[in-house]
Amino acid sequence: KQRVNPKKWPGSPSRVNAYHHFTSNSIIIPATILKSPVFYSKGPAAINYGAIGWLIGHELTHGFDVRGVKFDSNGNLKNWFTEEAKEKFDEKSNCFVKQYSSEYVPEVDKNVCLEIVG
Repeated sequence: KQRVNPKKWPGSPSRVNAYHHFTSNSIIIPATILKSPVFYSKGPAAINYGAIGWLIGHELTHGFDVRGVKFDSNGNLKNWFTEEAKEKFDEKSNCFVKQYSSEYVPEVDKNVCLEIVG
């Protein structure tokens, strides 16, 4: 088993994308995110805080999605969901997909289409 080096940067510093790094159990938010369209240096603080907060919240949820549950708190490949927890998670996820897949968006004349990836 290869040990994780917590000091090794897992991506490119010029990458304009935040992501959840499972093996280090961390969220990576490169400085490149702190520019338009996510962050506006002269924009209202509330908009900037909201955008960054949304981004952090989005990445946090990946720790509990179909990939995230396969890694423990130390970043080791180990499924920590009990069978009961997995069933409940799947039930709630499917309810979310069903609810939002029935939403109609008139601007594009389509229903929202969601799917669980994993």
